[in-house]
Amino acid sequence: NVRLDNGSGADRIALTARSGQVDSAGLLTATRLDAAAGTNIALTDVDVVDSLILTAANGFVTGRNFASGGDIVVDASGLVGLASGTPGGDMRLSSGASAINAPQASGLVLTAGGAVVANGTINADLDVEIDAGLNIAIGGVNAGDQIVLTARNGAISSSGLLAANQLDASATSDIALTDVDVVNDLILTTPGGFGSGRNFTSDSDIGYNASDSI
Repeated sequence: NVRLDNGSGADRIALTARSGQVDSAGLLTATRLDAAAGTNIALTDVDVVDSLILTAANGFVTGRNFASGGDIVVDASGLVGLASGTPGGDMRLSSGASAINAPQASGLVLTAGGAVVANGTINADLDVEIDAGLNIAIGGVNAGDQIVLTARNGAISSSGLLAANQLDASATSDIALTDVDVVNDLILTTPGGFGSGRNFTSDSDIGYNASDSI
């Protein structure tokens, strides 16, 4: 195992535990931080200038506050649990399942084999793309371009406003959105469930394809 509770690097911090875990209970600051673990990565606060890259080959990744002037890239076979993420560039999360709170990014690409839970409002200058093996449950999304939501074996739900140029949501089960405001098309497809919503606004087309009631 590798543990570094507090560290400051003028250039790069690299933490590698080939068959174990990487842990930090404090603040890590550097131009770039790379961490790779055979099992889990459990960090607390990270603040980097360029990029933050975390890889947990056979485990989870957790963190409280990840800040980066560039990209944040996380790849884990298990859960990615992030309380706060603020990249200056893109945020790319690949995991068994993900739970994040209100990230702000240039763009967000989140892929999970299991469920995705995103609390608060996701803010992105460009696209927000979420692809989940099971359910997607999100608060709100404010995207500069597209919102693409895909629940390959589950449902999609939102509790806040989804605002973008275009929204495309596809689920095998139900799609239950609250408020949607898009400039271009709003396309919702649920071949195995029902669709519901409170207030949908589009300057172009609204397409809703459901096997059950709408």
